[in-house]
Amino acid sequence: MAGNTGNSSSSTTAPYFNGEGYNLWSLKMETLLLSRKLWGVVDKGFDEEDDDVQSLEDNVQKNAKALFLMQQALEERILIRISGTRVAKKAWDILKKEYQGCSKSSAAKLHSYRQEYENLRMKNGESVQDYISRVLTTAYHIQALGEELDEKAIVGKILRSLSLKFRHVVSSIIEANDLSILTVDELSRSLKGHEGRLDMESDQVEVKAFHIKGEGSSSNSTDNAGRGKGHGGFRGRGRGRRRGRGLRRRMLMLMVKKIRPTSNAIIVRSTATTNHSVGTRRV
Repeated sequence: MAGNTGNSSSSTTAPYFNGEGYNLWSLKMETLLLSRKLWGVVDKGFDEEDDDVQSLEDNVQKNAKALFLMQQALEERILIRISGTRVAKKAWDILKKEYQGCSKSSAAKLHSYRQEYENLRMKNGESVQDYISRVLTTAYHIQALGEELDEKAIVGKILRSLSLKFRHVVSSIIEANDLSILTVDELSRSLKGHEGRLDMESDQVEVKAFHIKGEGSSSNSTDNAGRGKGHGGFRGRGRGRRRGRGLRRRMLMLMVKKIRPTSNAIIVRSTATTNHSVGTRRV
């Protein structure tokens, strides 16, 4: 049973680092090292000339394990940067200096994150969950660079920068809570509850507006249909009469075409007879 637990623990994968997102990677790596009781030799180092042989051996083992985990987590091109040391603390400090930056670089990053934090505003259509996640991400970057940003300040920031639809909600939350002890989680739950209610009310308004518009359209259609019947009926009767006269003309033409050969024959015979008669009389 213990052996299985040990094997499960040793098989935990170290978070991978490819040179991007150092602050998050270092957070995960620190947690992993804490879980293995190795963070002490990475954070504080150890006395390599300790007279206590047992303590020295323990620290040497912890150092090796911590260094191994760090090496496993790094991309090869980054691993090369720490290949010259066998001390976990030195390796950690090399990575921190290179990827978190020197004091000047850190100050520039901090200034950039501060500006981003101050300019954060909830977008129209953005959910409470998504907006709070954006605020917390930027706040984390500020904290990772060494600046204090307590929960009270973050709560105040969120309340000040919500979209207009939460205007009355903010007033209610401020009146009902002690903001000095209100946590981000508590605020998030409260805002999500109000968000659900506001969305339901908005849906009901849209449905009602849709019905009203539909009734108006039906009424207009009926009125237009009534007016159309009057004009349309008149025009329809006129077109009907014209179509009727045209049809009668076509029928008469067809009758004439059928009759015309016989008529011509009659005319010819009649003419011939007439001519003959006339001719006879002339003789």
